[in-house]
Amino acid sequence: MKRIVGIAVLLALILVPLTAAGKTEAPEFIIKATTSHSESVDSAELVYLGILKEAMESKTNGRVKFDIYPSEQLGNQTEMVQGVQAGTIEIASFNYAILNSYFQETMLPTVPGFLSDATEVNAIMNGPWGDALHARMEAATGIKVLSALSNGFRCFTSNKPLNTIASAKGQTFRTMQNQISVKMVEALGANAVPMASGEMYSAMQNGIVDGQENPVNNILVDKTYEVQKYMVMDNHMASICAIIINAKLYNSLPADIRKVLDEAVAEAEKAAIEMYKVIEVEGIKKLQDYGLQIYFPTSEELLAWQAPIMKATESFARQQLGNGPVDEFQKVIADYRASK
Repeated sequence: MKRIVGIAVLLALILVPLTAAGKTEAPEFIIKATTSHSESVDSAELVYLGILKEAMESKTNGRVKFDIYPSEQLGNQTEMVQGVQAGTIEIASFNYAILNSYFQETMLPTVPGFLSDATEVNAIMNGPWGDALHARMEAATGIKVLSALSNGFRCFTSNKPLNTIASAKGQTFRTMQNQISVKMVEALGANAVPMASGEMYSAMQNGIVDGQENPVNNILVDKTYEVQKYMVMDNHMASICAIIINAKLYNSLPADIRKVLDEAVAEAEKAAIEMYKVIEVEGIKKLQDYGLQIYFPTSEELLAWQAPIMKATESFARQQLGNGPVDEFQKVIADYRASK
């Protein structure tokens, strides 16, 4: 599977547009797409963007040029969102929680304990509730969400043992640059240091922080295992990959090109979801092979880890958003589960 995925990414990234013989006109649209992920590792995000590139260049008769900039070449994740909003970057792939600072209601799916598994995340984020949320955000910010996909659940790593919730107390963890992540870490009696993902490796390497929290996929991509000793599979928060586009650009695309993009997005979502599944299953073994000591809590221990986090972060969400949006989201989740 890894070899097939690697070849698919390579082909997608080097494929040149298929244009009519002798066509020399400049493309009508130049799209810059960026992600924090590197070509040196298996990446569902690069597979996703590669599918968009192939479709947009091969099915528009050279009218679109689609360039991919991996490894945060156009800035860190916060700068990616700023660039898309400003129109200096057309498409970006990053952690959904970054959007909390741009449209507060996007906090809801990142509240620890609300969502329980990848299937549920994908169904709700790409269903009527997610569509309505993203439509409101687009109107308010000019940022259009193409996809919001589960890439696993976040877990803590550290250079100090993490077998129990008590062991996390007093440790210092890098968090994403949003309030819900800070509240989550503080609920453990630990210290939160918000910082961009690109700064995280050196911060762990130099002992500025004891650890961090991310899904298996990102722990592999960021090579966190090189500078961390311990990991606990506490699955405290849904991790969601957001792929966004500048709304003004999207709405300005001719109908035929927009149709190509929409169809490519549907195909890319399926490919990315399948790849995330593979990375999650194979990733844990890879991390163990790299020397990361992984602790798998019992069901009782998981409750001990998650209960204080859930209490603190739900309370924070209600303070920030009011009871109405939180109750509505919890009802959407309950209705989804009842329908299964």
